[in-house]
Amino acid sequence: MKLEAFPEHTAVFEPPMYKFHLSGGLGVLVGSNRLSMIIAPGKRDLVFFSVREISSMLSILDKQNELRVLGRNHFDQAEDMRDFVTTNFVVAAWDEKRRCLAEAQARHWGGVARTLHEGGKSSESLLAQRLSLQIRTSLKRFERLSIAYRTTLSDVVWDETSVDFNALTSDKYAHHIGLEYRSCLNELYSLRDAILVVMFRLKLGRTDSFSIRKLRNALKEEIEGAGHLIYTSMFSETGDKLIDQMSLYRSIALHCIGSTNPVFGDSYQICLSQSLSDKFIC
Repeated sequence: MKLEAFPEHTAVFEPPMYKFHLSGGLGVLVGSNRLSMIIAPGKRDLVFFSVREISSMLSILDKQNELRVLGRNHFDQAEDMRDFVTTNFVVAAWDEKRRCLAEAQARHWGGVARTLHEGGKSSESLLAQRLSLQIRTSLKRFERLSIAYRTTLSDVVWDETSVDFNALTSDKYAHHIGLEYRSCLNELYSLRDAILVVMFRLKLGRTDSFSIRKLRNALKEEIEGAGHLIYTSMFSETGDKLIDQMSLYRSIALHCIGSTNPVFGDSYQICLSQSLSDKFIC
């Protein structure tokens, strides 16, 4: 990576362009001419740099321990960047073809729903369609949460000399983040339920009444694939229990946001982040 000190009026980004959304409200804009710019709330001077090739951007960001890539956008023309919520937002989880995993899965289950409907299996088709729609809804809510953070950090004017970097802030921006955080987790909770029912009905072929206990017993012998993933994420003592804790996360989002003013109190923290070549307020 080569850092540049381009004056603002000579910086030209050629489409198509990529926008990488990073943790802490940071962003990186990359043009087809390999010119890149760090977009940082609270940063007065623009930081430009160039990369050897656009595909190397992810490897550069992977080396930044303080940052995580949350998602990205691809813009064929500059006018596309005017959209408040972009239609091509990609969560930082990709399929084997480097496409957005959520979007790919939504299309997949939409196709499954059509196939089942054409085969006369209306009930099964509705389950697959529900999963497809829930994936898309969760993706949109994630984008809304990302926008809430970006709006907060862009609109608030930081004063580095007076800010207590360990203080929690409670204002209208924190309330906005709290609302979007709750909505996002609520949709993810619904997505969890949709996945479990589809696994029970379509993958396992069960026609009896659904229950978590029945699903746990049915998945106990799964050693690979989606069934094994769900079992280790929900029931296994050696797993990460990530999905199992979803109800806990949802309860926190619904009732316990903020340390001094629940429900919609302190929802973001001011801190310093060392990234790429400089320090930014996040």
